[in-house]
Amino acid sequence: MAYQICRWHHERYDGKGYPDGLKGEEIPIAAQVVSVADVYDALTSERVYKKAFSHEKAMEMILAGECGTFNPLLLECLQDIQGNIQVEMKRAAEQPMLVQNSYVGKMIETVQ
Repeated sequence: MAYQICRWHHERYDGKGYPDGLKGEEIPIAAQVVSVADVYDALTSERVYKKAFSHEKAMEMILAGECGTFNPLLLECLQDIQGNIQVEMKRAAEQPMLVQNSYVGKMIETVQ
């Protein structure tokens, strides 16, 4: 699974990702889940070149397709758990080794 995540988490559901141009269900589900989490993290984290977006704005951007195309089922899962995301992210910042992206695990469990 780690190989799948590392190799394909930049693939996009519409086939416009990289490195292999996989599309839809060709992309392993673990890589799809991490892709959503990676985009959320990128949006909500401050970088030297940008300020962090709020949770609400990040969700709006992801759900509106402004950050790529994702599996519709994963977007539903993201909406279902969005109330927990901020709590989990705060907890992860305080105790990163204890959380281990638990909301990502919940999304994987939901689609399996």
